[in-house]
Amino acid sequence: MKYYFPYGTHSALTLEIPEQTSCYFPHSFRHSVPLKKISELLSRRLNSPLKYPSLRTCLMEGDRLVIPVAPGIPHVETILAGILEHLFSENSLHTDPSDPLHKHTHHYFRGKIFILRSSEDVNHTGISDEEFRQKIFKKLPKNILEIINSTFHVPKNDFSDHACHDSACKAHGCSCTSDSDILENSENTALLTVQTHDPTQKEQLALLGVRENDEPFIINRLLFDADFILPVAEFFPQKRRGYYGSAAALYPLFSDKNTQERFHNRKNTAFADELHEVIRLLGVTLTLQILPNIPVFSTSLLQKKKKNTDSRIADIMVGSLESIWKTGTFRYHQLWRAPAFPKAQIVLASITGGTETQTWENITHALLNAAKYAEEDALIFLACDISSPAGPAIQAYSRIQDPNMTIKFLQKKNFPDTILAKKLIPLLHQTHVYFISPLSEDFLNTLNISGLENISDLQRLISHTSSCVFLPDAHRFI
Repeated sequence: MKYYFPYGTHSALTLEIPEQTSCYFPHSFRHSVPLKKISELLSRRLNSPLKYPSLRTCLMEGDRLVIPVAPGIPHVETILAGILEHLFSENSLHTDPSDPLHKHTHHYFRGKIFILRSSEDVNHTGISDEEFRQKIFKKLPKNILEIINSTFHVPKNDFSDHACHDSACKAHGCSCTSDSDILENSENTALLTVQTHDPTQKEQLALLGVRENDEPFIINRLLFDADFILPVAEFFPQKRRGYYGSAAALYPLFSDKNTQERFHNRKNTAFADELHEVIRLLGVTLTLQILPNIPVFSTSLLQKKKKNTDSRIADIMVGSLESIWKTGTFRYHQLWRAPAFPKAQIVLASITGGTETQTWENITHALLNAAKYAEEDALIFLACDISSPAGPAIQAYSRIQDPNMTIKFLQKKNFPDTILAKKLIPLLHQTHVYFISPLSEDFLNTLNISGLENISDLQRLISHTSSCVFLPDAHRFI
C-alpha cells in the first residue's frame, strides 16, 4: 500500500508499505478548514466570540487597535486580512453622533490598526514589514478594498482629521485628495501599520508598571498606547518552554531584551504571576487562537495534487481568555493526545509548514516524541525543511561533540536554547537519527545525525522492517 506523508510547505514522501509490515499512524478527528473558508469562519468567530461581545461592537471610532502576532501562525496574512474584512463588512461600529458627517457616512471602522510582529518571525520569513502589509491587502476581496479606500478618503485641509466620502464632500465643503488607492498611497497609512518589535530599541518600549521586587514591566509602546488589543497566537495547552498561554503573543515576546533573557532557561511556572499581571495591566480580555490540525495523511497518490489545499487549521477560536483556555485545551487533547502505539523498528516523523514552524525547538520536541515509539536500536527519520542555524547551545555540541562535556559547558552559560539542548543531546547520542532536510550532511554529522539524500534508501529499509510508526507534525503531540 502507498502512503503519502507531507512535510515542509510543499514537500512529501510517497512510500510503499508492505502488507506484512505493521503500520501505525494517527487520524485527525476532523478535516482542516479549507483555505477559501478561513475568512468566512473567522468572521463568524469574531461576530460571536466565546463569552465575549462581537469585536466590532467593542471598537469605538478613532480607536487604536493593536494586533500582536506570535510566530508560527499558519496562513497568517489570510487570518489578518480576515480581521480587516470583518471590520469593514458591516457598518455597525460605534460612532459619535456629534460628528458633522454622522448622518452622511457609513460607519465602518475609522481608527488605526497596528500589527506587531516579532523579530523572530521576520528572521524566519525574511519578509519586510511593507511586504507583509501588501500581502495582507492582497488577500482582501475587491469590495472590501473599495470600502477601505472610500472610508479613508482624506480631506486635503486636514489629513489627520476624519475621513469623508465623496457623497458628503460638497455638503461640508471638503476639498479631497485624488482617489488614489490606499494600497499604493505611501502617505496614507491611516488604516494599517505593520511594525517589527526590536527589544533593543528603547524608543519602541514603555514602562507598563513595577513588579513586587521593584523591577519594571517593560512592554512595546504600541501595546502601551493601544485602545484595544487582540493577540493572535497558535494554541498549545501545556506550559512548554517559550509558550506562555494567554500571554503567548504579548510577554516576554514584546518586552525588552533583559526581560526576554530572564525568561530563558527557567520553567514557565516561575513567571505565572508576572504574566497574569502584564495581561491585567494591558487590559487584554479577548484573544484569537489557532487550533492546529494533523496534516493530511492519505493512502492515495491523488492526494498529492491537493496538498496545497490543506490549511493545517482545525479551527479558529475567538473569545475571553478563560473560555479559550478551557475550550482549546479540551479540543487540542482530542486531536493531539499521543496515540497508544506499540514501539516500532522505524519511526517516521515530520514537521509541516513554512519557515515559521521549521525551528530547532520544534525539531527537539518532534524527536523527543518520536523516541517514545522507538524500539532499542530503532531508526528515527525526521522529514523537515529546516534551514535556520541551530542555537548557540546546540552549536556548542556540534563543536565539542562529547555529550557530557557539552552539558558541563552549558551549565556555565545562559544560552536561549540550553534547556532544549540538554534534552536533545542525550537523545542524539543514544539514538539512530536521520534527517530528510536541506541541512548539509557535514553539519548533521557533527550532531551525530545522518543525512538521507536518497529516499529509495528509506523505502528499502521500510520494505525490510516489521513495524513502522508515522507521526506527522510530531512536535505537537502531548
